[in-house]
Amino acid sequence: MKTEEDREAIVGAAVTGDPQFGYGSDAAPHRAELKERGEGKKVAFGCFNLFAGIPKVIKLFEDHNAFDMLPDFTSGNFCRWNGIPEPTEMVTYVREPSTVPQDFHGIINWCAGETLQWQLEN
Repeated sequence: MKTEEDREAIVGAAVTGDPQFGYGSDAAPHRAELKERGEGKKVAFGCFNLFAGIPKVIKLFEDHNAFDMLPDFTSGNFCRWNGIPEPTEMVTYVREPSTVPQDFHGIINWCAGETLQWQLEN
């Protein structure tokens, strides 16, 4: 994804309900010292999205009036595409602001310090 046009195309595909699209998390939990090594040194790529991944997807679907497509996008499409059983248990997210922690046991969080509108119900 290089441009805003690319981002819009991906979002557009995600919220259509097309069964070929689904959520895939590429969480990359690297400690801060591996992410911030300085110029000329190898840096660990990726982001740790444990706290922000699903809440950001929920907000995206909310903004596009596509809540009804969310369960298939987050799990159903992937399961059907790969021929594996769909989950039998559900989790619940609630509209309640929460702030993403700066770090998680020394791991830098994606969207650290940002206030998100959705969180996992306790």
